[in-house]
Amino acid sequence: RLTAAEAMHHSWLQHCGPGKPKLSLRTAKSVVGYSKAPRAIRLCLFLVATHAEDAEVKKFRRAFMRLDPSCSGSITQEDFEQSLVSSSFSCFVSNYDFDDLFAALDLNNNGTLEYTEFVAACLYRKLRSWSRGRQLCAKAFGAVDVDSDGRVPLSDLQRLFHDDSEALRILQAITHSDAGVCDEAQFYDLIQRLRCNSRKKTGRFGSVLSCGSQASVDAESEDGNSSDAGSQVLEED
Repeated sequence: RLTAAEAMHHSWLQHCGPGKPKLSLRTAKSVVGYSKAPRAIRLCLFLVATHAEDAEVKKFRRAFMRLDPSCSGSITQEDFEQSLVSSSFSCFVSNYDFDDLFAALDLNNNGTLEYTEFVAACLYRKLRSWSRGRQLCAKAFGAVDVDSDGRVPLSDLQRLFHDDSEALRILQAITHSDAGVCDEAQFYDLIQRLRCNSRKKTGRFGSVLSCGSQASVDAESEDGNSSDAGSQVLEED
């Protein structure tokens, strides 16, 4: 009798099953933009993903489970690359260095993409909205403001962003007159400056954030769905 894992790889199921899962266009764009974002922004989104309520990320969780049918808790680079190449965004990622892209997502450098890392990459596209972006920054600040007094010691942020020289430089510039602390407004200013600098360097798909204070308009409807015969399109919001 076949085990569950063996049954999943049986030739009949491979031929007649629903096909390999693929990322939706919006999620693929989010993942690619996230991979090009400054490390400080990726760390902040990881903090948000770590503290997110289950209801806030349930669609991301379902997508991750489809990419991880064995429920191992992680996705291999090969499987993730396949889901990205199979997406509607494939024409834009064909020339990407997938080793570099995956390394940017793999924040703990263990060679696989874990659930929280996946959620962080999915959250990146929400930063294109001014209101949602502000909310995400507030949540990231709340994660490092351990005593909830509205101020974070610069030393804590310097340790968090120790390997992002640009973040450290901007942090020093915006807090030079304060007594060794950073408040939420300054933290938001830091993220906004990082995102704008990133967009200037990497272009349209390197950063999906607008540099202005107005909410940017998503070219794809938030309620839009994509579908392809023979494949599972993982649509998340």
